[in-house]
Amino acid sequence: MTDIRSMRDAYRWNISRIAAVFNKDRGVVRRRLREAGVQPAATRQGINLYDLSDVAPALFPTRGQPRVVSDPDDLDPMDRKSWYHSENLRLEFERKIRGLVTEEDYRHELSAFAATLRDHLAQLPEMLEQDVGLDPEALAMVATVTDALRAQLGGYISDDEPAA
Repeated sequence: MTDIRSMRDAYRWNISRIAAVFNKDRGVVRRRLREAGVQPAATRQGINLYDLSDVAPALFPTRGQPRVVSDPDDLDPMDRKSWYHSENLRLEFERKIRGLVTEEDYRHELSAFAATLRDHLAQLPEMLEQDVGLDPEALAMVATVTDALRAQLGGYISDDEPAA
């Protein structure tokens, strides 16, 4: 046991003791202290000691100071389970109100857009010749550019789209 010289020393604990008392992983305690900017209050035999008054807000944030979690894997198992459950519910809600587009829908719409654009580009040189009376050299340039664009768009068109 630690040698307590004053009442202040009784409330200065190392990371191992904090983790054991609050039933937390040492890595979680260390990370939360670091994220909250908690500095050691003292050092004894080369081991950092932290004031419990500084540790408590870092480990147990109040409603006024929510703990920011950038990675759900950093959460305790029960908190992580709750987080994933809430995320699944949120995603399901987003799908229902059509605020979330599935990858399949996105690919289908992109493919349809690319096919429509490709078809219109195929008609552009003919329209310019008939409606504008563009000279043959300019038409050849337009045809070259539109053919290159149509070739690029072909990569976005899926097999289930009708061919031009």
